Amino acid sequence: MIKLKKEYKIAVTVIVALVILIWGLSFLKGKNIFNSGDLYYGVYSRIDGLTEASPIHYHGYKVGSVMEIQFYPDREDRFVVVFSLEKEMALNENTLAQIYNFDLMGAKAVRFVDKGAGAVLMPGDTLKTDIEGGLSAELAPIKNKVENLVVRMDSTLNSLSGVFSNDNNESLEEGMKSFRAMMKNLEQTTATVNASLGNGGALNSTLANIDSVTGQLARQQDNIAATMENVAGFSNQLAQVHLDSLVAGVDSSLTLVNTLLKQAQEGEGSLGLLLSDEGLYYNLMDASANLDRLLADIRHNPGRYLSISAVDFGKDVYLNVSDERAEQQGIVYKVEVASSNEPLDIKNQMVKEKHRIFEDTNGQKYTYTIGHSSSYAEIKGIRDEIIHQFPDAEVVAFKDGKAIRLIKALRQTGE
Repeated sequence: MIKLKKEYKIAVTVIVALVILIWGLSFLKGKNIFNSGDLYYGVYSRIDGLTEASPIHYHGYKVGSVMEIQFYPDREDRFVVVFSLEKEMALNENTLAQIYNFDLMGAKAVRFVDKGAGAVLMPGDTLKTDIEGGLSAELAPIKNKVENLVVRMDSTLNSLSGVFSNDNNESLEEGMKSFRAMMKNLEQTTATVNASLGNGGALNSTLANIDSVTGQLARQQDNIAATMENVAGFSNQLAQVHLDSLVAGVDSSLTLVNTLLKQAQEGEGSLGLLLSDEGLYYNLMDASANLDRLLADIRHNPGRYLSISAVDFGKDVYLNVSDERAEQQGIVYKVEVASSNEPLDIKNQMVKEKHRIFEDTNGQKYTYTIGHSSSYAEIKGIRDEIIHQFPDAEVVAFKDGKAIRLIKALRQTGE
């Protein structure tokens, strides 16, 4: 019976020791087997070194620990983290379970971050998750800058190595020699300036001359004062001149000129009518065109206006028989450049700077011609001259002011 009691004691002692051992190991791992707390879950694509028993903080205060980490069912690229809360707290659907760096050594922990109000979660619900950038991510910009700095330093050192290479030593030595020569020249220049400033030097003499001129100006002070008084008197005389009346007269003249120009622009007065009357302008142009026609006809057909007879024969003298016949029969040749049922804007234009375009109309059709002569050869020459500008130009014939067929006119004149 006594042995049985000792066995019980040993069994109880072993059981208590095992319980204490298990509790101690769990405590060292951050687990409290006597306080399960409220459990929540979070799903992560990675955990970045988060371990079971990692602390959970809320605004820096520890509220629990990570109880368990396991693979997501049927998904090995996801992890399910079980959060055990030792403190009672209300979490809502917008609470974020974020993995972050707990210390400088890179230890990971979880913190709950409020992202606004929402429906309250119950134990066993799943929280939204996030992973804060690790220390390496925070140091990445510094790392990049250091790498760029190292590259620049390497480039600078390479450049310096190139400058001080054997190939450039001679150039550097020549540069130093040039610098020493420049310094020597500077010393010589300084010595020359000092010598010039000394007694008998050029600069000393120049300064002496300046001092002499200054003395002469001081001695001529009275004369200078008199000159200034004369200038002041002349200025007073100019001030007394009646410039106001002169300016007023000029202004009045300019006003009159402006008035005349305005009247001319508005078509008032004789000058205005002359400048603005389009009818007068076109009448003058028509008169000029008619005068050109008359002079051209006199030049090409002088027999119409002057009777030149040969004394011995008593007959008119002609240089070309066909021209004589054309004149006798009243046939005139022209170059027709265009025709239209409506007026064209080529009237009175100059072609080749010597041929004017004339407009003829019968009330229904407008014809535009160049030249006016009884000589077919002359008109044909004008047509050949302008054919590039007016490809449709052709020679036309008129008899007694009426248009006839060109072949008929040439047959009658024997061309």
